Amino acid sequence: GYISILTGISFGSYSFMKRRDMDSAVAGGIAGLLSKTFVYPLDLIKRRLQIKGNLLNHIKQIYRINGFRGFYRGLSLALLKSVPSTALSLYFYEFFTKLYS
Repeated sequence: GYISILTGISFGSYSFMKRRDMDSAVAGGIAGLLSKTFVYPLDLIKRRLQIKGNLLNHIKQIYRINGFRGFYRGLSLALLKSVPSTALSLYFYEFFTKLYS
């Protein structure tokens, strides 16, 4: 599902920023922001499908009611959770990788 996409974008963007000597916590926060923003529409549609319905009907309804912005409705609250969480996860990943190397 979309979790593998989220993880791939997180680690990919994190390692890209780390190669440019960015602080681990900052790189992790930005990685969380980028990955969550990218997959948020997929997460929104998944949640709507869990309630009930057809994929195309949900996509059409979201777009009809709110336009393209509707696919990102609620993103700011999701980022409040995701950015610090990803920043801490990747910071400690880097910390323990260095510790055990």
